[in-house]
Amino acid sequence: MSERPHQIVSDLPRRTRIRIMFVCAARSSLTAGLAFGMAVLLQLHQPLWAPVSALITNKENLGDTFSEFRNRVIGTTLGATLAILCQISMQHLHLAPSTELMIVTAVTAAVIANRPEWRVGLWTAVIILLSKDVGSTILETGLMRFLEVTLGSTAAIVIAALETRARRFWSDTTKH
Repeated sequence: MSERPHQIVSDLPRRTRIRIMFVCAARSSLTAGLAFGMAVLLQLHQPLWAPVSALITNKENLGDTFSEFRNRVIGTTLGATLAILCQISMQHLHLAPSTELMIVTAVTAAVIANRPEWRVGLWTAVIILLSKDVGSTILETGLMRFLEVTLGSTAAIVIAALETRARRFWSDTTKH
């Protein structure tokens, strides 16, 4: 993507657009590949969440990527914690899954209502509640989803840091 945030890419020269497309494709594929590879290596239960999180966290520069990383980790932590606590506290009530879902969603939404950047907590709570691994407790499922999301977001930070370093190196070598 462009080094100049929010610029309309179509107004740029063709050569610049091609370079931006290449950088975006390389950054995205490396981020997704690293996240998935690490999730498989660590034998996480649903490694698909690592590259999904990596691609969501992946931004045009290291600062924006880090900001997204921080918000995803906070939101994911809140969503996982609330899903676990709500489900454990409701399990003796034998509620319909849709009722549990509505309660967990309402509680999570209330907690993050004034922090839209933590909205990932809503998705996390729902995903944890509905994707409980067979033979696992809600606590184990919550921990696995947290690890998958955090691992993916970490992969995005690693690739963004490497890209930043490569840009600096390239800039330094072209000045001489």
